Amino acid sequence: ERLRSVVLYGSVPRQESILGVSDVNLLILLDQVTLDDLRRISSFAHRWMDRGRAAPILFGWNEFRQSTDAFAIEMADLIDGREIVHGEDPVADLVVPRRALRHQLEHEIRARHAQLREGLMLSAPVPAAVGELLERALTPFVCYLRAILRLAGREIPSTSEDVIRAALKAALG
Repeated sequence: ERLRSVVLYGSVPRQESILGVSDVNLLILLDQVTLDDLRRISSFAHRWMDRGRAAPILFGWNEFRQSTDAFAIEMADLIDGREIVHGEDPVADLVVPRRALRHQLEHEIRARHAQLREGLMLSAPVPAAVGELLERALTPFVCYLRAILRLAGREIPSTSEDVIRAALKAALG
């Protein structure tokens, strides 16, 4: 009775998941999260992860809805693409602060760029490893491109390929 919502998000509801690469992302919202809840959900979380999926994200309803500044990119993506598996839509009326989106985007791009450079340095002698690294980097970078398009006031295309094209078009003027 305390379960408010279960939301599938990310590449799966966008119908762009890549087998063996993409995570199956699940958001679980309770009215509030207690230590007992963490204990109860633990076995489900382990079974979920044993199937090669990302750990489910667990939030209290108000905690989640008050996090648009801390998780601006993720919230904006949730607003654009999600599948409600159970309960209420937690982002139906949320607005992501533009300033928070820009701040998180700048931070994430710089951090991801450094990680990618390090990964390329370590993978350089093995072409297959470089390919795997770039394949894993695609999803977050497309997410960042969607955020850039949002900040530019542009429409967000539904596919990653179209997002990349739109971002390139916006950059070239």
